[in-house]
Amino acid sequence: MEKSVVHFKSFCCFLSFFPRKQAQTAESQVAIHSYSLLQSQIWSLLPSFCHNVPDLQENFKGIAKILGVIITEYKDIRIPVMTALRRLITFNRDNYNESNVKELKKFAKNYLPILFNVYTTKPSGSDEAGQRLAALETIKVYLTISTPELTQELFDKAFEKLDQDDVNEFTRESILDLLRCLISYQNTQKLNILFSRIEKSIRDPKSGHQKKSYRLLEELCSNSAESCRVFVKDKMSDIENLLLNSMTSCTAATKGPRIRCLIYLVQNMEKHEISTLKKIIPEAVLCCKDNNEKCRESAFSLLILIGDTLERLSDKNKTESLEEYISLLMAGLSGPATLVSATLLALGKVIYEYKDVMSNDLHKLLLDNVCLLVVSAVREIVASALSFIKAFTKSISIASLGPFVPPIVKSLLAMTEDCKRHFRQKCRDILDRFIRKFGYDAVAGLVPTNDVIMHKRLRNLKKMNERKKKKSLNDDDEDEEADENDLFILRNRPKTIEEILEESDSDFEDTSNKDSQTTKKKRHNTWIHEDADSIVDFMDAGANKKIVASLPSLTNNIVEKLKKKKDDMPFKMSSDGRLIVTDDGSDDEGGRRRNAQYQEDSDDEMDDTVSRAESVQGTVNRKRKLTVGSNASEPPSKYQAGGSGIHRPVAKSKSKNSKKGPVGTTGEEYRAKKGKGDIKKKGLPDPYAYVPLSRKLLNRRKKIKHAGQFKNLVRGAGKGAQKGSLMKKKNIRK
Repeated sequence: MEKSVVHFKSFCCFLSFFPRKQAQTAESQVAIHSYSLLQSQIWSLLPSFCHNVPDLQENFKGIAKILGVIITEYKDIRIPVMTALRRLITFNRDNYNESNVKELKKFAKNYLPILFNVYTTKPSGSDEAGQRLAALETIKVYLTISTPELTQELFDKAFEKLDQDDVNEFTRESILDLLRCLISYQNTQKLNILFSRIEKSIRDPKSGHQKKSYRLLEELCSNSAESCRVFVKDKMSDIENLLLNSMTSCTAATKGPRIRCLIYLVQNMEKHEISTLKKIIPEAVLCCKDNNEKCRESAFSLLILIGDTLERLSDKNKTESLEEYISLLMAGLSGPATLVSATLLALGKVIYEYKDVMSNDLHKLLLDNVCLLVVSAVREIVASALSFIKAFTKSISIASLGPFVPPIVKSLLAMTEDCKRHFRQKCRDILDRFIRKFGYDAVAGLVPTNDVIMHKRLRNLKKMNERKKKKSLNDDDEDEEADENDLFILRNRPKTIEEILEESDSDFEDTSNKDSQTTKKKRHNTWIHEDADSIVDFMDAGANKKIVASLPSLTNNIVEKLKKKKDDMPFKMSSDGRLIVTDDGSDDEGGRRRNAQYQEDSDDEMDDTVSRAESVQGTVNRKRKLTVGSNASEPPSKYQAGGSGIHRPVAKSKSKNSKKGPVGTTGEEYRAKKGKGDIKKKGLPDPYAYVPLSRKLLNRRKKIKHAGQFKNLVRGAGKGAQKGSLMKKKNIRK
């Protein structure tokens, strides 16, 4: 395919106009949808033309206006056009194609206002919301090649629009997002104007404006542009005062961007600002309990950064500065429940990050305070305390953890009954770790003998660990055997696409067999009924008639087999579906031939006949079991002919005394009616019996049941062998 602007304009653009005209004049909704879909498919080809375009510099101006009109007026094909613009810019910019970049830069003054209008327009559905996000991404990419004059002009127009009284809330927040994209390309003078605006909006009681203002400040502090870095350095004291003074007025939605602003503030703090650093700690601790995950992650990052900054700015060594930091954090343990819970989470994060420099005295101090909080009746506090203990057990070595096991177990035993039930999973994890590291006996010895429930839980944990060890050993052995076998296995060559397609029918057959055997509810499968000569057109209104619920090839085979089977039926069939079976004396010649033909198989089918007679005659209490030579007549059929509707066979009745068991030959048909032992039967092999080996014997739940069955067989065989040996001795004596 030729990748040129001229080719797309002359062929694809011209081709896309036809379905749009047809859609405007069509009366059927199906036709309108089909033509619209065809047009969108044609325009979706445009991004593929935007890699290494040979004639972009010469011919882009011929299609630029068309693209602008599409972004403005045609909502259904905006996204591929914006994707094409992004690809054109990124490809030529990354490959340093200055001539093409220069050509695209000429049209920035035309495209950027159009994209600004798309983003500031309120969407009416999910499709338009996605178009807004695509427009914002295109704006960010196009700004990278725009001239400074254009970016500053757009910045000024956005500010003018922001100050107008008739602007609604949605447009105002959208303009703040656009200003955030323009920050990197402004000079210091423009940034001063923006900061003044941020100072006003950050105290706005409306959470939406406040959040956008914090994000503007976050972008300003974190931006790597030279003008932004110079501005932040000059305005650091003003930014610090703004953040500290607005602590009480910030809403819940602004905590995340505010914490990230504090991170950039702490990174640039000097030695004389340690007092300011300590003021930030309470806010960072409280954000550890925030509902927003990103806010919590930012709060934990800020806590670690504060610890590093205290060490950097302090004259003390690592251990001493850490002890000072821990003491500042522990002040929150004397506050309300929410602050205590957040403080415990913060302490857990800090001790895990600084586990290499913490002393044993500091460990003991922390654990003593936490063990007192574990016995609290407030679930919020207990949950955080258990999380701290879990982090504590993972942050120190096994040798250092040993002395702390007794107080931890003692505090777990002293928990309130409500907290024991509610946090049994967390307690189990802690006890499981102790058992794995120190053994069951060491942990069980710390529990009073009268605490039956705890001892039972410990025993269960011990059994669970033993099972895990046994399973891991078995898995290791299997892996070793597999590695040894792999050395002698000849790898098969990869299958060709023809072989894969040849196996597809058999795969479907296997799948259908498995689906018929399983009892689980599954999703209904559907197939397309088509062949090489007639391909289904999904745009056709009658395409749904070609969707079937069964595999077409299998359905056709089944129909053919049923027809063939109907032709080969040995008996005639009436119009209502009943078989017509005539007596031997009144049979015609064809019937006699059929009787002669099927007489040969009568002996082989006698066992099935007997079993069917037993199941039908379930209500008759017989003392004597049927044998192969039994002349008992078949019971009368329970099927009642006549009436209307479809005639189906009556379900077989089941004997109340019958029991499910493995299907096999038990040898009962060879048993003598009088006396002991077995006898030979005419037309049958010598007496024998066997127990079939089936997959049911591998069922672990029925292991004991099957084992008992084989024990009975072995016991019976032993008795028979003993009797046989006695008879043999008697015969020898005679």
